[in-house]
Amino acid sequence: MKNLTLAFSLLVVLITGCDDTEHAVNLSNQTTFFGGNNETFHTGTDFNHNTSYFYKRDEHGNILWSIKIPKSAEVGDQVIILSDGSTILYGLGDKTYYKVSADGTLVWSSIYESDHYAYISNDHLWIPYEENFALGMYVVDPETGNQLSKVVLPDLNKAELSEYQFSYYDGALFVAAYIGYSHVELIKFDEDGQLWRESNDEAIVDFDITRLIHLEDGPALLFYNSILCKFNESGVFTERIMLESDEDYELTVPMHLITNSDKSIEYFSYNPADLTKFIWNSIDKDGNLLASRVVETPNQATLVVDHIFNHGGIVLSVFKRDLPDKNESHVLLKLDGTYEILR
Repeated sequence: MKNLTLAFSLLVVLITGCDDTEHAVNLSNQTTFFGGNNETFHTGTDFNHNTSYFYKRDEHGNILWSIKIPKSAEVGDQVIILSDGSTILYGLGDKTYYKVSADGTLVWSSIYESDHYAYISNDHLWIPYEENFALGMYVVDPETGNQLSKVVLPDLNKAELSEYQFSYYDGALFVAAYIGYSHVELIKFDEDGQLWRESNDEAIVDFDITRLIHLEDGPALLFYNSILCKFNESGVFTERIMLESDEDYELTVPMHLITNSDKSIEYFSYNPADLTKFIWNSIDKDGNLLASRVVETPNQATLVVDHIFNHGGIVLSVFKRDLPDKNESHVLLKLDGTYEILR
């Protein structure tokens, strides 16, 4: 979640402002997150009243509930949906986590110093962090927001790190730490501590790590120069794949490489001279091209916030920060390269 960068071209459509139980507000910085049963969760800020909102829509677009967030913060970096229908909302602006019940009631809010996505595992909330030149994880009770414990990774000095990325997979947290551009430390740990740690000199490409993902046969690191380094389930380097694109297009890698449930990899590239179209590529875990599609769009957009896969393609929640009204929408990228606006 660190170092979010502007990305590729995509159609942006305005969505309507949110009504709470008291009055209608015109919201900016709106963000959409996908829930089950075609429900969506949204955040937005009313700068005129110095207030943020969190609200839920059903599959027909009707607002089911809307609440004010107690602080004036840029909320909306992550929404975690729990099994009982409640949600945990994270706002990077003030590093505050909010729990909201299934019927839209604020349950608790707690501050944790973190710039990373949180995860639910073993009925606990896991929050990766960096603190006092160390990396680790807060273990938090999702019922109360209270800290239960804290895991600190030994012998890993943040001051020596060139770059690092966290991710969650199959009941464990992973961190990839680039140590002075000399080697990569790949570490797997849970709330009881470190499970394994592997140092890899072969996975050096002299560029920053932009994503840590997980494939069928182990983790993989995406570097800023479009090289994907793969590792086995024990963290040992196995192979390097160069993500290819049309010669006129540049890869947009920081936030736009995602894995599908069948373990395919989706990534996007664009031509800076023609921002009315971009290329959507699908490859298998060995780097073989499965499909390449040219998607035409009349407007330039920026950040992909969330995504879900369905039978027709990928639904992307997109956020264009430099629009005057800073509104947001989401679209369906169809498998044939066309798109459908979802309101």
